[in-house]
Amino acid sequence: MPETPIILALSEPIDVQAASPEDDFNQSEKEVREVQIIFDAVPPKDLWEQGIVVTGALFSAHTGHHRRRVLMEVNDWEPVKEKAEVLLHDQR
Repeated sequence: MPETPIILALSEPIDVQAASPEDDFNQSEKEVREVQIIFDAVPPKDLWEQGIVVTGALFSAHTGHHRRRVLMEVNDWEPVKEKAEVLLHDQR
C-alpha cells in the first residue's frame, strides 16, 4: 500500500546533535531542512487547516519507510492558538 509521509519544511535549517557520541542508532546531522513527522493518531483535518504545534522526540532514519534523515515521533500536539514561528523541541 502506498505511504504518504508527513514532511515538515523548516524555514531555517537546523543542526541535530545525537544524545550520545556512542549512539549507533542516532546520528548527528547538519543543515536539516525537512523533518518527517510520525503520529500514532493523526489529528483531525480541521486542526491541520488551522495549524498544530507538535512536540516529540527526534531520531535518525533507519528503515525504508523513513523518507528524511531526521524524523520526529510526536508525543503531543495541540491547535495553534495564534500565528507564530514554528519551533522544534527535542524531548529526549
